[in-house]
Amino acid sequence: MRLLGILVASLVLGACSFSEWHAMHKTATAGQVGCSESELVITDYEVSEWTNTGSWKASCHGKAFICSKYGADITCNEHVGVGSTPKASAEPSSSKPTPVAQVVAPATPAQSQAEDAGDADPGCHYDTQCKGDRICRNHECVDP
Repeated sequence: MRLLGILVASLVLGACSFSEWHAMHKTATAGQVGCSESELVITDYEVSEWTNTGSWKASCHGKAFICSKYGADITCNEHVGVGSTPKASAEPSSSKPTPVAQVVAPATPAQSQAEDAGDADPGCHYDTQCKGDRICRNHECVDP
């Protein structure tokens, strides 16, 4: 019975601290994103009381923001992404798929030099483009 009392007390205290956290951070978030607290919707809380850090999503006026807290500093940046935008109101969804942004790795120096040279020939241009001990000869990777 004593264990149950401790559990209930910790849940109540946790709810109080979360409620206080929510009110304090909603005020700070509203100032960061330029919306009033009543227009702001906050979702996806990930907060650590131990490290005094956290992150959450906020939305208002059809815009979404990713916010983070480190110590006393709170920052919010507008978020333009697919499928991760919190909405303040329900909107009908379209049946068309939304295009997804593609991440492209930066070109290696060898690739950049080959593109700059205007070579349309397939194959290697430098030994570093070949695997292992192989070397590049006549745009082909060959054994030395």
